[in-house]
Amino acid sequence: MPKTSASISAGRRPIARPRRVWEAALSASVCGLFFATAACGDAPTPDAPPCPRDVVERVQAWSDRIDGFEADFEQTTWPVAFGGGPRPQPSVSRGHVWLARPGRMRWEYPESGALIVSDGSVIWIYDRSAGEAQRFEATAGYLDAAALQFLVSRTRLEDRFEIRVAQCGADESDLELRPKEAASFDRVDLKVNTRSGALIGTALVDLLGNRTEMRFEGLASGAAPPDARFVFEVPEGVEVIELGGAGPAAERPGR
Repeated sequence: MPKTSASISAGRRPIARPRRVWEAALSASVCGLFFATAACGDAPTPDAPPCPRDVVERVQAWSDRIDGFEADFEQTTWPVAFGGGPRPQPSVSRGHVWLARPGRMRWEYPESGALIVSDGSVIWIYDRSAGEAQRFEATAGYLDAAALQFLVSRTRLEDRFEIRVAQCGADESDLELRPKEAASFDRVDLKVNTRSGALIGTALVDLLGNRTEMRFEGLASGAAPPDARFVFEVPEGVEVIELGGAGPAAERPGR
């Protein structure tokens, strides 16, 4: 039977889980792709064509058409340096992700055995090597950052974010999204297809400046994955740590 703990006791070692894309990250994030062109936030090149005025609307229209997506991913987190020391080396992890409306996600990290699952109400973070699973309630803001749920939600991007076109291109455009309300992340950068609005890449910057980028391979969007993908069954003998509604939000990638 699973073992249950009410909370993490003082001095207890936290689960050694992957860098979160959902604070992407989220992925995030939990959160973005390695970019084939210049990174989001770079100044437009002098000869770059202007982005169409409706590029944001095209992204919104693409998001409105899908109920979910899945893809293989390669996640890289670039932590900030503290105390004037050298910048730590980036960490890299790989796996598979499923996202679906409303607020459901599943991130599998086969190399480490880690697993992140949410049915939209509860988030599970499972560490196979430690034999532990953290459970806490999902909040709208947490899922937005974490699993890029803003791309498969029913609200408009412009209602939640201040959006700036950071770079324009005939084929690709970079958008910088900053939350209008308090959040566990500073911004999300999107690389999109200029013509269709389809997502090409993302990068998430947390409140400490850690940056999480992600590369998706074989991304398939459209219908939502089966409900069973978003159910977590606690393995025999695994200790369940109840974190309440807040979750590990006070922690930041790179810690």
